[in-house]
Amino acid sequence: MDSMKQKRITAVLMGAGSRGREAYGAWGLKNPTKIKFVAVAEPDDGRRALFSKEHSIPPENQFKDWKELIAAGKMADACLVCTQDNMHTEPCMEALKLGYHVLLEKPIAQTEAECKMLVEEAEKRNLQLRICHVLRYTEMFQRTKKAIRDGLIGTLVNIRHSENVSYWHFAHSYVR
Repeated sequence: MDSMKQKRITAVLMGAGSRGREAYGAWGLKNPTKIKFVAVAEPDDGRRALFSKEHSIPPENQFKDWKELIAAGKMADACLVCTQDNMHTEPCMEALKLGYHVLLEKPIAQTEAECKMLVEEAEKRNLQLRICHVLRYTEMFQRTKKAIRDGLIGTLVNIRHSENVSYWHFAHSYVR
């Protein structure tokens, strides 16, 4: 499997803010053989322009909102939905209907019914619907997992995890 070269994924981005641009967009710039962003939908002119410049997205693939991007038709393999928390369900559903595999920022949706609806749509169309829980891939958690797996800290009896986030995190994030 390692000798097989994987195809570069093409993607469209809905929401070029903190997660969209600074996490996934930045990862794309560091991994140009793995992903290429070909379109962006972002209401903020400055963010949209910056993401477009960084990823060489032509003007015809720069959209002020996700509805315009959807109306343009399918133009990539995958869609990353990084809109505001309360705006995940509708763009995700429309991306699935268009045939995109979707990487969806958390929370999946605002209600259990919406969550189920999205999963059912992805399954019906045989599409990937993946939810972002990105901290599990950070160096700190990878090293912790390796230390546990390798037995470096002895026998694990209990885990208590506290995510000590900054004060500003609660002002803009989805807090349960």
